[in-house]
Amino acid sequence: MLEASPKSSTRAELGAGQIPHHPDSGVGTGAGQNIIILAITWLYFDVPRNILKAWKNFLLYNLEYFSIPLLLKTLFSHWRRYGYAYPRGFDIKGYLEVFTSNLISRILGAIMRTILIIIGIIAEILIVVGGLIIFLCWLVLPFAAIYGLWRGFTA
Repeated sequence: MLEASPKSSTRAELGAGQIPHHPDSGVGTGAGQNIIILAITWLYFDVPRNILKAWKNFLLYNLEYFSIPLLLKTLFSHWRRYGYAYPRGFDIKGYLEVFTSNLISRILGAIMRTILIIIGIIAEILIVVGGLIIFLCWLVLPFAAIYGLWRGFTA
């Protein structure tokens, strides 16, 4: 009589709620490892790595959202490209009007871009502080839970 090996088992041969497992295929996280080792690995290696990746993504997104590098490159450009062309011929009054208007447009652009850069940097700082708090809380949380349980049972 032929017996079905674990490698050739089909869903019909498995009982309800059973998952096919292939010991030599490496399917499943930590097959054959201690559950405490797996929990510690997940708690102190896998999740912190994901927190750091997410934190980095938030920081990069904020830089793109506020366009801080582009705002620095175009700091003294006209605001909303409101620039005026100089008149033809020799018209001192026209030159002064256009020069003054362009100067005001550039100053307004520099002021607005500086405000946006400052807001972006403040948002970056808040993301750094928030990410640091989340990261440290994640690392301390198991110890705080154990301490809370210990205090609850001893009080």
